[in-house]
Amino acid sequence: MHDETTVKLNQSNFVLVKTNVTGVSKGFSLLGIITIVPATLTKAMARMYSSAQMQVGQPQTISHFVIEPSTTYWVLFGIPKVTVRADIVQFFPTTAPTAIGERPMPKPPNVTKWEPNPP
Repeated sequence: MHDETTVKLNQSNFVLVKTNVTGVSKGFSLLGIITIVPATLTKAMARMYSSAQMQVGQPQTISHFVIEPSTTYWVLFGIPKVTVRADIVQFFPTTAPTAIGERPMPKPPNVTKWEPNPP
Protein backbone atom coordinates (compact mmCIF):
# COMPACT_ATOMS: atom_id res chain seq x y z
CA MET A 1 0.00 0.00 0.00
CA HIS A 2 1.33 3.40 -0.95
CA ASP A 3 -0.23 6.44 0.72
CA GLU A 4 0.88 9.92 -0.22
CA THR A 5 -0.20 13.43 0.72
CA THR A 6 0.73 16.33 -1.50
CA VAL A 7 1.03 19.90 -0.23
CA LYS A 8 1.75 22.82 -2.52
CA LEU A 9 4.63 24.90 -1.20
CA ASN A 10 4.20 27.72 -3.73
CA GLN A 11 2.17 29.87 -1.33
CA SER A 12 3.57 31.96 1.49
CA ASN A 13 1.67 30.14 4.24
CA PHE A 14 4.58 28.26 5.80
CA VAL A 15 8.00 28.74 7.36
CA LEU A 16 11.00 26.44 7.43
CA VAL A 17 11.57 25.61 11.10
CA LYS A 18 14.57 23.24 10.95
CA THR A 19 16.73 21.83 8.18
CA ASN A 20 18.53 18.52 7.83
CA VAL A 21 16.98 16.83 10.87
CA THR A 22 18.27 13.25 11.07
CA GLY A 23 17.47 9.97 12.77
CA VAL A 24 19.65 6.83 12.72
CA SER A 25 19.04 3.17 13.51
CA LYS A 26 21.95 0.70 13.60
CA GLY A 27 21.90 -3.07 13.72
CA PHE A 28 24.23 -6.06 13.73
CA SER A 29 24.61 -9.03 11.39
CA LEU A 30 26.87 -12.05 11.74
CA LEU A 31 29.02 -12.75 8.67
CA GLY A 32 27.12 -9.95 6.96
CA ILE A 33 24.14 -12.22 6.18
CA ILE A 34 22.62 -13.45 9.46
CA THR A 35 20.75 -10.55 11.04
CA ILE A 36 21.01 -10.52 14.82
CA VAL A 37 19.70 -6.96 15.43
CA PRO A 38 17.96 -5.27 12.49
CA ALA A 39 18.28 -1.59 11.64
CA THR A 40 14.67 -0.42 11.42
CA LEU A 41 13.03 2.49 9.68
CA THR A 42 10.57 2.82 12.57
CA LYS A 43 13.37 3.46 15.08
CA ALA A 44 15.12 5.91 12.73
CA MET A 45 11.85 7.82 12.18
CA ALA A 46 11.15 7.98 15.94
CA ARG A 47 14.64 9.36 16.54
CA MET A 48 14.20 11.93 13.74
CA TYR A 49 10.88 13.15 15.19
CA SER A 50 12.47 13.31 18.65
CA SER A 51 15.40 15.39 17.42
CA ALA A 52 13.01 17.65 15.45
CA GLN A 53 11.09 18.40 18.65
CA MET A 54 7.80 18.34 16.76
CA GLN A 55 4.77 19.10 18.90
CA VAL A 56 1.41 17.35 18.83
CA GLY A 57 -1.35 19.63 17.59
CA GLN A 58 0.96 21.99 15.71
CA PRO A 59 0.61 22.35 11.91
CA GLN A 60 4.08 20.93 11.27
CA THR A 61 5.22 18.35 8.75
CA ILE A 62 8.38 17.00 7.19
CA SER A 63 9.49 17.81 3.66
CA HIS A 64 12.37 16.69 1.45
CA PHE A 65 12.31 13.30 3.17
CA VAL A 66 15.23 10.96 2.32
CA ILE A 67 15.90 7.37 3.47
CA GLU A 68 19.54 6.25 3.27
CA PRO A 69 20.18 2.55 3.97
CA SER A 70 23.82 1.45 4.24
CA THR A 71 25.92 -1.38 5.64
CA THR A 72 29.51 -1.46 6.81
CA TYR A 73 31.09 -4.92 6.38
CA TRP A 74 33.93 -6.24 8.52
CA VAL A 75 35.56 -9.68 8.44
CA LEU A 76 33.08 -11.53 10.67
CA PHE A 77 30.16 -9.12 10.94
CA GLY A 78 28.27 -6.28 9.31
CA ILE A 79 26.64 -3.17 10.73
CA PRO A 80 23.48 -2.22 8.82
CA LYS A 81 22.33 1.36 9.25
CA VAL A 82 19.21 3.30 8.24
CA THR A 83 19.45 7.09 8.22
CA VAL A 84 16.47 9.36 7.57
CA ARG A 85 16.72 13.08 6.85
CA ALA A 86 14.09 15.77 6.43
CA ASP A 87 13.33 19.45 6.78
CA ILE A 88 10.62 20.59 9.20
CA VAL A 89 7.99 22.96 7.81
CA GLN A 90 5.31 24.73 9.86
CA PHE A 91 2.14 25.97 8.22
CA PHE A 92 0.10 28.82 9.58
CA PRO A 93 -3.56 29.66 9.01
CA THR A 94 -4.67 32.49 6.80
CA THR A 95 -7.16 35.16 7.76
CA ALA A 96 -10.47 35.54 5.97
CA PRO A 97 -10.37 37.34 2.59
CA THR A 98 -11.32 41.01 2.68
CA ALA A 99 -13.12 41.11 -0.66
CA ILE A 100 -14.45 38.61 -3.15
CA GLY A 101 -11.61 37.11 -5.17
CA GLU A 102 -8.80 38.53 -3.04
CA ARG A 103 -6.27 36.19 -1.52
CA PRO A 104 -6.16 36.19 2.27
CA MET A 105 -3.09 37.56 4.00
CA PRO A 106 -1.13 34.93 5.93
CA LYS A 107 -1.02 35.04 9.72
CA PRO A 108 2.47 34.18 11.06
CA PRO A 109 2.95 31.32 13.54
CA ASN A 110 4.66 31.54 16.92
CA VAL A 111 8.12 30.75 15.56
CA THR A 112 10.99 32.62 17.18
CA LYS A 113 13.17 33.02 14.07
CA TRP A 114 10.45 34.11 11.65
CA GLU A 115 10.69 37.73 10.46
CA PRO A 116 7.90 39.24 8.31
CA ASN A 117 10.28 41.67 6.55
CA PRO A 118 13.88 40.43 6.60
CA PRO A 119 16.52 43.20 6.64
